Amino acid sequence: MMDNLSWGPTYTPTVIKRLLVVMATLSLLSALTNNLFVHVFSLPGLQEWLSLSWNGLRHYYLWQPITYLFLQPIDSYGIQLSYLISLCFNLYILWVVGTMVHERIGTKHFLALFFLSGLLAGFVALMSMRLVETYIPLAGPTASLLALFVVWAMFYPSNDLLLFFLFPVSPKFLLGVVCGVLAIICIASLDLVSFAFYATGILFGYFYGLLLLGLASPYEFTKPFDRKVLGVINRWRGQEENDTKIVDISTGESPEDEDAFVDAMLTKISRFGERSLTPFERQKMQQISEKRMRDHR
Repeated sequence: MMDNLSWGPTYTPTVIKRLLVVMATLSLLSALTNNLFVHVFSLPGLQEWLSLSWNGLRHYYLWQPITYLFLQPIDSYGIQLSYLISLCFNLYILWVVGTMVHERIGTKHFLALFFLSGLLAGFVALMSMRLVETYIPLAGPTASLLALFVVWAMFYPSNDLLLFFLFPVSPKFLLGVVCGVLAIICIASLDLVSFAFYATGILFGYFYGLLLLGLASPYEFTKPFDRKVLGVINRWRGQEENDTKIVDISTGESPEDEDAFVDAMLTKISRFGERSLTPFERQKMQQISEKRMRDHR
């Protein structure tokens, strides 16, 4: 768990540690050896082998849609200060944001969010390359980090984080700034591939949080859409539960499930605060409370 205004989480899950080690190792190894392989041995370097590209897929480098997520892109000069800063920043975001998201959704959802967002963003970027006829190797976990960032902001819209260890900012504000800056950079440079890549990561995170985690966006302009989608999902889930469970005829609910749900929500509130409840959880808690008040009259 990470306290407000701390530099990082006090506990790091094993899966996050492994991702950090793999990302740091492959990125540094690639940067250190790429020029050696290319210019001395006249062989493809790790960047070419592990980055996602049309050329690699034509040669059946089927690992590339996964391995590109663990590489920091380099230029012809190899390791530079800007490279190390960028790598450290990505590792820090994965550590802090990844740990907080993992704490809320568990390993299964975390891995699905990280890898599926990367796979889809990579596919969209490749299709964009064909559209603009610009074929470049793709490397970096940016799309997956953006997906994690969005879900993190949906869980903690108002919690403060120390940006660069100095400035307290809310995830809601920081996400808006990041999305705006990336959009401006891509539009100014007419970089359709990067725009599609980033946008896919952001949208994947939003819809994953909305459809699978029952979370609403932290921004007011999406609230009407969020409520409609969550309402449909809640009705569908309620119908599915009614079709498969024995319920109390007078209430339409399973009393045991109600008690377990209330206990789980009270535990969640005590650990993370009332704001951590999703719209679905708030609605169900209110329904249970109103029903119990009627029963006691």
